[in-house]
Amino acid sequence: MNNPDNDVDALTLRIDYDTAALTYISCSEGTLVPSGGWTLFNCNEIPLGTVVVAGFSTGTIPAGSNGVIAQLTFDVTCGSCAQNDTFPLTPHTFE
Repeated sequence: MNNPDNDVDALTLRIDYDTAALTYISCSEGTLVPSGGWTLFNCNEIPLGTVVVAGFSTGTIPAGSNGVIAQLTFDVTCGSCAQNDTFPLTPHTFE
């Protein structure tokens, strides 16, 4: 998250990825958390190829904050991949 205009106490983020090249492994909270921590923070792969990250809190992340909201881990699974190949992660529906 980079410099939000308002305090943040809830979020939803969808991230699409290429299932022919990557397998979703896990997701964890990033270093930018609301005061008092997240009341609920969860990540789900719904549908295959899309990870939905959601959280809410009674505290807030102050406006103007910068940091990592979530850390996602993927395995590279394509048989024809070469060293230093890259694969897009497409974030959208950030609320």
